Amino acid sequence: MASNFFRKVFPDYEGTTPQRPGFEVNVVEQDGGVGLSLDPQPGLNAEGVGRAQVFMTTEQAHELVQALIEAIDRAETKQTQAKPAH
Repeated sequence: MASNFFRKVFPDYEGTTPQRPGFEVNVVEQDGGVGLSLDPQPGLNAEGVGRAQVFMTTEQAHELVQALIEAIDRAETKQTQAKPAH
């Protein structure tokens, strides 16, 4: 049985429209692996938008976490540089 650890809806990178409804991101542990899925926002009927789902080993999941940390750090640096000094 899968254990859900994260579930949150995020907008599509290009904005939320009927053609780009945004996605519910889910992180689960199941059978000793880590699952990541993206589903169209609940309640929206987005034609042509399907579900994406991947299974990762724990090693692959750690690689993903490290990449997310690096991307977050870079984004925070850019946000800091973009703020005007007072």
